[in-house]
Amino acid sequence: MRKGWLLNIIVILAVLTLVGAVIFICSGNARESFVFGYKPVLITSSSMEPEYRIGGFAIVRQREITDVERKDVILFRNSNGLILHRVVDADEGELTTQGDTLGIPDGEPVVAENLLGKVVWHTNLTAGWTWQRAAIWVGAIMLLAIAIRNMKYLKELVAGKANKKAQ
Repeated sequence: MRKGWLLNIIVILAVLTLVGAVIFICSGNARESFVFGYKPVLITSSSMEPEYRIGGFAIVRQREITDVERKDVILFRNSNGLILHRVVDADEGELTTQGDTLGIPDGEPVVAENLLGKVVWHTNLTAGWTWQRAAIWVGAIMLLAIAIRNMKYLKELVAGKANKKAQ
């Protein structure tokens, strides 16, 4: 009997996690949302190669503009969207950025309200969104397997309640 309750708790937690992930992904602010001060970022441009390759993955930590120094790689928003570039100059509340493969600095300086955070870790060994999609499918298959496994317990529970009502 304990095993059935444990499996039910696991199913409920898995469903809540999956629903939360879907809501997070579908929400309008997901591109700029941080979880516990961190944000995963998929590298989609070649402007930071060879250190940051397309399909690579970075973890960005929320930071204030005063925490950023020259040579840090930051995530910021500008008129083109979200950008991951290196700081080439930090001067009194404004940061000048540039992609590693680009010959000139970005046109717009980064100000405090446009700074999202600083890269704290990255790898080029991931396949980016492919891993995320695979994780969702694996999670859905695991939920289905757990639900099928629990069908026996659910049938017994329903049959037990029907028998009590009949008596």
